Amino acid sequence: LDARVRATILAAPVAITMICLGLCMPTEGRRFYDWLTSENKPVEMLTFVLALVAAVMGVNFAIELWRRRPRERLAGVFYIVFALGMFVIGMEEIAWGQSLLGFQTPQAWAEMNAQHETTLHNLSSFQGHNDILRFVFGAGGLVGIALAPLLPRWRLLWPHRALVLWFLTIAACSAVQLYVDALPNGPLVRPLEKLGRLAEVIELLISIAAVLYLWINRRQLARA
Repeated sequence: LDARVRATILAAPVAITMICLGLCMPTEGRRFYDWLTSENKPVEMLTFVLALVAAVMGVNFAIELWRRRPRERLAGVFYIVFALGMFVIGMEEIAWGQSLLGFQTPQAWAEMNAQHETTLHNLSSFQGHNDILRFVFGAGGLVGIALAPLLPRWRLLWPHRALVLWFLTIAACSAVQLYVDALPNGPLVRPLEKLGRLAEVIELLISIAAVLYLWINRRQLARA
């Protein structure tokens, strides 16, 4: 990667997180932040669009691998699974179209869903535990970066080290949110509650990181 591109990629997640935290502090900024992250508003819709872009990129990358490198079939399968995961993330953002089309939730599903929507992440068994999934995504990316020099045979799967701050930001913010959720309110918890408002932003960072991950790895395949 070009040095300027690498520097921009490295700085972006920290800048986005700090800007959003800054908006959460004053009352006027908080109102604007709440609007940005509310249903069908910029953050949610951008997360949806980028997650679908990542899903399409993942499928295309897998097909290209199978055509150009038949021996990399397992890598192609991984990218198909990754694409499926991003598709689910994107569709969950818009409640599988319910928030846009306004159709009714089936009665049986509504009774199981904490928000009475057609989403999976609000089912009773998942409600309140989505920070775990966000943490796993960030931690998984960091593990992949750490393993890259140790297992070069799978270099087509590992994230580029330029994405380290994306995964670190996602994992760290999610870990703090898990900590806040696990402990009762107190002097050690209240200062960290602002990070709890970043859940929608972290999901946006996940979608952006997924697009960057696929874009960089496909560039590396083209150069090889």
